[in-house]
Amino acid sequence: MNSPTDQHIISILLACLHQQPGRVSAAEVRRLTASDWDALLQLAAEQRVRPLLYHRLREKNLVDAAPKTIVDRLEDAYRRNTFRNLRLSAEFRRMALSMQEADIPIIALKGLYLASAVYEQIGLREMNDIDLLAPRQNMAQAANVLSDLGYYPRKAYVLESDLAWSHHLTRYVQEGKASVELHWNITAPQYAYHIDVRELWDRARPVNLAGVDALALSPEDLILHLCLHTSYQHRFEFGLRPSCDLAAAIRHFERELDWEAVRERAVRWGWRRGAALALLLAQDLVGATPPDGLIDALQPEGISPLLLDAAREQIFTSKQTNKRLSGNVARLLEVGRSPPQLLGHLWRMFFPSRSRMSKAYGVPSASYRLYFTYPRRWWEMLRRNAANVLRLLRGEKAVGQLAQRKNTLAQWLELD
Repeated sequence: MNSPTDQHIISILLACLHQQPGRVSAAEVRRLTASDWDALLQLAAEQRVRPLLYHRLREKNLVDAAPKTIVDRLEDAYRRNTFRNLRLSAEFRRMALSMQEADIPIIALKGLYLASAVYEQIGLREMNDIDLLAPRQNMAQAANVLSDLGYYPRKAYVLESDLAWSHHLTRYVQEGKASVELHWNITAPQYAYHIDVRELWDRARPVNLAGVDALALSPEDLILHLCLHTSYQHRFEFGLRPSCDLAAAIRHFERELDWEAVRERAVRWGWRRGAALALLLAQDLVGATPPDGLIDALQPEGISPLLLDAAREQIFTSKQTNKRLSGNVARLLEVGRSPPQLLGHLWRMFFPSRSRMSKAYGVPSASYRLYFTYPRRWWEMLRRNAANVLRLLRGEKAVGQLAQRKNTLAQWLELD
């Protein structure tokens, strides 16, 4: 659990970021000490919301209550992010025009579209990369387009294995440029929440990004994609930014969102639990405004305070801490699993299928070289998890609590 000091800083950050006015007063801001401000800026940086924090302080007329040095640091972060996003937009333009020349339709996903068209200003949303959705049959061609632009895959991959096990190709990178993920779906085929991507294409809407005609998800599909990404795909380990994205998208599309369509698709796709929890967190943390009754309609059984606390704690657990304890290792500690279930889980951890190993290491599944990737996997698992496993064996409480939170969220989400 976070300490009382941590909780105070988290509360201040959330009050500042909240979309509704009056959550924090100028007097409360003035009472913050120098160490409070250092902790607040560090937390905002970890959560990747410094530009948005600067914007909200200005929006709520709280800038004069904060020390000038703090405001200057936040303004610098906002300015730097604006320049970065403008460079990313220019790079997107270059890609989009090349895809058009190759007759490959694309949908701009998440970060770029949110920063450019949903948030009030392009510099308010920090981005990791550029995510593009293209038709599955165009994946090889689209990858060639990126290669022609000077991009290369971060690691070797086998197209057939990526298509079988994922929803996007391995990341493409170029020194000094954005990294790019080419998607053919927003869900991987082996999961119960997998959907038919043709629905998304049928409802996609034309947009102009960076001066180029492209496509974006419909508002309802965008809301659901944001819920999916933070809940099922990342188990709330991506921090506070997804909640801010949801709040911004709901406010931007407020007058046109068909919430009944959101509910119907969430239920039909088996996303209702993840959507309900993601929307509830966005509402509680930063003031998102889903309509009254929607969360109850998605989750009639209710969402327990224990589950809500687990998700919130994961949001404010550092990404590095979460990565050091994989979900696979956490599930070894799952209460109530029988010995055969544990043995089966261990076997799948250490001996995945040839196709899965082909996807992980970029070696054709029919190649004899695939056998040499298994020792590599074991070494990587040991290196990644050894420290936390030792801490668990020593009975350290924090690691056990982290494993319990991961398992609580995984078990509940998988009930759909």
